[in-house]
This record gives sequence, C-alpha cells and structure tokens, in this order.
Amino acid sequence: MRAVRWWALLVCGVSLGCAAHRSAETSPVRVDLSVERIDTWVGAFAARTPEDWWAVGLDRRRVKTSESTAPALQVFRSDDAGRSWRYDPETSRALSQLIPEVDYPEVERLEWYTPETGIVFGRLGPRLLRTTDGGRTWQLLSVPVQSGIFQTHALTRVGSRTWLCGHSGNILLSDDQGASWRTLAHSPFHAEDECAALSFLTPEDGWAVGTSATLWATQDGGRTWRALPAPVQPPQTFLGLPALSHLLGLVRLTPKVAWLWGSSGLFKSMDGGQTWRLQPQAEPPADAPFHVSRAPGGRQVLTWTPPGLPIEQWIPLFAWAWQASDHGVWSARFPVPPRHQDLRLDVKGVRVLDGPLLTRGQGVMTLLEGVRQASPTQWFGWAGAQVVISENAGRRWFRGGGASPRPIQELAPQRDGALLAEVEGGQLWRLGEEGHTWTPAQGLLDAHDFELVAGRAPGGRAPVPGQPRPPPESPFDCLLSQSQVRVDVWFGLHGFAETRSELHLEHQPGGARLSGRLQPGIDKPEVPVDTTLSREAEARFLREWVEAATRPETRKQCRMSTEHEVQVEWSCGSGPLQRSWKAEFRSDGCTPQTQEHRALLLYGKDSARSPAEYARAVGLHEVARAALEAGAPERPADVPGAHPGATR
Repeated sequence: MRAVRWWALLVCGVSLGCAAHRSAETSPVRVDLSVERIDTWVGAFAARTPEDWWAVGLDRRRVKTSESTAPALQVFRSDDAGRSWRYDPETSRALSQLIPEVDYPEVERLEWYTPETGIVFGRLGPRLLRTTDGGRTWQLLSVPVQSGIFQTHALTRVGSRTWLCGHSGNILLSDDQGASWRTLAHSPFHAEDECAALSFLTPEDGWAVGTSATLWATQDGGRTWRALPAPVQPPQTFLGLPALSHLLGLVRLTPKVAWLWGSSGLFKSMDGGQTWRLQPQAEPPADAPFHVSRAPGGRQVLTWTPPGLPIEQWIPLFAWAWQASDHGVWSARFPVPPRHQDLRLDVKGVRVLDGPLLTRGQGVMTLLEGVRQASPTQWFGWAGAQVVISENAGRRWFRGGGASPRPIQELAPQRDGALLAEVEGGQLWRLGEEGHTWTPAQGLLDAHDFELVAGRAPGGRAPVPGQPRPPPESPFDCLLSQSQVRVDVWFGLHGFAETRSELHLEHQPGGARLSGRLQPGIDKPEVPVDTTLSREAEARFLREWVEAATRPETRKQCRMSTEHEVQVEWSCGSGPLQRSWKAEFRSDGCTPQTQEHRALLLYGKDSARSPAEYARAVGLHEVARAALEAGAPERPADVPGAHPGATR
C-alpha cells in the first residue's frame, strides 16, 4: 500500500508557486471519484418546478449531419436544486429533431410559464420551440419577423404579456404564453441600432434601449415611441480608433427610478429618465449573493443588494447571461478560450453552485494523496493514477478525463492552464484537456517549468519545508553566464496576417554582430539589418530574451486568427565545450497592444481589472522585433530635413 502524502501548493503573488507541507492526518481530503463534469455548453437554465430543474445546451461537436443522428441539443435535469444533474436522452432527441438547419445554432433561454407550458428560443432563425405537456413533446413555431435571421437579445414578461426583441430590429409580443406572436407595426430599432433590452412596468408602460446608446419610451403598448435622453458617456475607442458608445442593459424599478448598463458603467436615474448619474460603486463584489426581489406589481428584479431595502436603494444585476425564477438566480460567465463555463446558482441568497454542472456520485469516498492549487479557485488532486479537479476552491470535486499510465507522484499546474504530471519512475507527462489526454513531456522547458512549481526536478528529492532553494536552471541561462554565445531566430505571423523575419546575434571581440531582416507588416518591404552592438546593448538584449523565454505563461484571455511563431537555435561556449539547443514557440494570443485595446473595450476606465496575459511566443516575437527595429538603418524620412522639397 502506498504511503499517503499531502502537499498544498499555493500560488503566491506574481510567482508561479510556493510549496508548504501538510500531513494527510491533519488535513485529509476525501472525494467521490465517480462524479464527472458535464462537458456541454449550456445556454439556458430554468426550474419547471422546485423539484425539476432544466439545463439546455448545444453540443457543437455533435451537431446533426447526414451521417449522424446524435442529439445536437442536450437536456440535463436536476432534482436537488441544481447540485447534481442527469442527462435526459428522450427530451434531447425530441428537441434536436426540431432544430432548424441554421449555421451555428444556439439556445439562449428556456422560459416556463407553468409547469406544463414553456418556450425555448435563441439563434434558431425566426423560430422558437414550445411545449404544453411539461417537456415531453415540443412544437417548432415561426415568429413573424421581416429578416430570416433572428437572434433574441431580450425577453420580459408583465402580467400575461411577453415582450421579445432581437437584432432584426423587430419587437414581438405574445398574450397567450408564446403560442402566437405579432410584430409591432412601429419599432424604433433597425439593423444599425438593434434592440438590446426591454423593461416594462405594465403591459402599456415600457422602455427599450438600442445598442447605439438610444433610449425609447412607450405609454401605449408599443404603438408609439418617444426618445428619452440617454446618459452622456465618455468617447470610446476600439483598436485605437473612435468607436460608438453602447447601452447593453435596462431595469426600471418604479416610474421614477431606473438603471442603465452602458459602455462606461452603470447609470441611475431618479426622475423618470430625464437625467442620469454614473454609479461607480454599483458593480457587485465577486462573492456577492444574488437575489430575486419583487417590485410593485410582482415583477422579478435581479439584485445583489440585501433584501428588505427600500426599492430606491436596490442595485440590479447586469450581465450577458442571467436566468431567474422564484426558485433561484443563474449566471454564466464565458471564458476565452471557451472551454468550460463558469456557472453560478443562488437560491434565496445562498450559493449552491459555483463551477461546472456535475453528475451525481455513487457516494464512495477516496482519500487524495495530494492537492495542488493552480489558482485560488482551481485545484487539482490525485489518487493513484486518477486526477481530480475542483473549480471552487475544493468545495466540490470531479474526475478528470483519462487516467495516467502509472501512479502519479506529483502535479505541477501551470499558469497557462497546462498541467505537468510526474509519474512513478520520474517520467514527466503533459496533460491536455484537463486530464483527457496524456502525452510524454517533450518541450525543452517542461522540466524547468515543473521544477518552478514543484521545487525539484522530475525524479528529484522533495524540497525541505522552510529551506531556501535556488531557482531552477533553464537551457537559456548560459546566454547570461558565458561570453561565447550565438542566437539565431526565425519569427513571424501565420494565418490572417503573414510576416517572416529573422535575427542573428553573434558574439565578437569588441561587441556583437546583429544581423537579419525585418518585415514590419503585411505587404511591406523587408528591411535589412547589419549592425554592431555594444557590450551593454548585447547584455540587455540577452537578458530580455532569456526573461521572455522563461517567464511563466498565463491562460489566454484574448485570441487572434493570426498565430505567432518563433524558432530559435542558440549555442554557448566554443570548441569541444560548445553546446547547442533548438526550440520552437507558438501562440495565438494577442499582442500587448491588442490586449490593451481589448481591456479598454471590456472594462472601460477600470481596465486594470483585465486579467494579465503572457505567451512566450508573443514575448519573444516582441523582443526580436524591437531589436531589429533599433538596429535598422535610418530611412530617408527618418533623417532631419529629408522630406519632399528639403535640401541638406
């Protein structure tokens, strides 16, 4: 029987990790190894009854084809208020058979009017799905829109009336629980200003906002509309260019009190929309519980402020995907890349789900042999050859995909989401798709990255708690410690944009020769480079290069259709003592400039909230490009006075 060990690895500040030893006897963690993650992209949640919760999603890997009848829509149901889920194959097949043939269909909302009557809608063309027998059978209904493309942006219910709008510019309403729909004859929206949100106090009195920051009011059920003054927002930019301000959400609490969600943040009006004030403190804390509050007339309002406050002090919730009912509040955050959703469920202000949907386990508990923290919320553990994962700081665990070829000795989570595993015998493996695939680690820096986290080399002795340890060596370190060095780099962009450049650095007496060619952009001529660097400039370049090559990568928050590629060969020493290496780096992550523009777009003035991102391929690309630009000969336009008509 193997000895049980407990190690807790904490992510410390900006470093990759620090280790602290704890014994299994004082800190045991037992998990159910039969619990699994439901790996479906869920688009809609709703409780049909307190004992029957539904989650509906689209399995894009199994969309119907002429060769396959696998359900494209997947339905999961829960009888314990969302804590565990089971697949419903019959309902999945029934819904999938009705999905219209559209490119990239999506389900965005499931709305139950009664335990028997409900509708499903989303990006399904000008159609929706409806049931009148609690979901056993479904009908495909058409909605009267002028455009064949219809994607829902907002739905609101007041009394027996349901309002629906989307990016076609049409506003639809139904008075019979979604059985039939009619289009308003006069809509204030169009293709250039799509309907983004609706909020009605009564079936006749409502407001609507457009994506182009327009605000409209009706007093006669949508027969006529009048413009209201929208809040003034600071100028917006996208990729360095001027961009329009947007309004994304709207909640009216009373005829006088209303809230708007715009590009610049949350705005509040206390005079019926005549004036607006920015509310910088209205964003909910990350751990704030969510509530379903009841406004006058019985309307549901999602809030994060405590219940019992006067309605003037309520702060509504705004997000891309909120689902609410009397039974609870759902929210979904969509990461980039879209691997798994970050789901939350609050029931009467109590968080009952924070992470992925999970199946119900068999109840057999197994003691883990080790636990590692990749982040404050994402933890990895192992027992024998099995990896387990928690997305909510160890509160709930589920089994990773496949098992390792041998019993696991150590796990080293990387900040970019990768996972390195040392198995019995000291062999190092790289886990993909959170344990679904196991491949032998072959990257030149894998052992270095493992040692950064684990505190020892693969197969080496465990670190002594409290004893300082030197930083691990990397194959690049000799560039900083030896004088006879050479670096050859080929780098460029592939995909939507294509560039190819190369850099050569060779140590010489009195300095270093920097040569190569730089392609500064698409369809731009190459710039030859051949210059001599001083000792200080050579040392600075090598420091920047080693730092860029060994800096821990982080999880991508931004992706491009163009891939950065860097191939490098380097050698240290001379004669029989010379050693040489080769390495290749690839990434489709964004450049620092694009990340900055993306942060401003998503977070506005509070762009510091944008998660930091780093990819070695991008960092090395930037270092090489900057060195060639600094060494390039002056162009005529760079020389003072060298412009048309100038003389020297």
